[in-house]
Amino acid sequence: CQNPGQLQTIIISAIPETLSCWRWKVITNFSLSPVCGLYRHTNHVYKIEFMSQTLITDSNLHCDNMFLELKQFDNIKNGSHDTSFLIDVIGEVLDFGGLDIVQCARKEVTKMEFTLRDIK
Repeated sequence: CQNPGQLQTIIISAIPETLSCWRWKVITNFSLSPVCGLYRHTNHVYKIEFMSQTLITDSNLHCDNMFLELKQFDNIKNGSHDTSFLIDVIGEVLDFGGLDIVQCARKEVTKMEFTLRDIK
């Protein structure tokens, strides 16, 4: 593929078909690189990136250990969590304000605005 943007679109469009929630998978042929930047998804020091050779298959291993670290809404609202890391939150989206392209750490990133309500 001569256009890297097209390759990325092909890879991304193929991944949702092979990945689904609550299913264990084996991922082979991927890139691992250090994370950087002020805001990160997790406190992990490396990130995984899929490539055109990435292969995702079913796993024989099954584990019921919950790997998400869900935060309490009250802790998010009062700011007592570490704001350097993005956090896992489950809630109800009340409205979606759309997507914007913004500059962050000298890169263009997509910003999504929405209102989320605690589902308790």
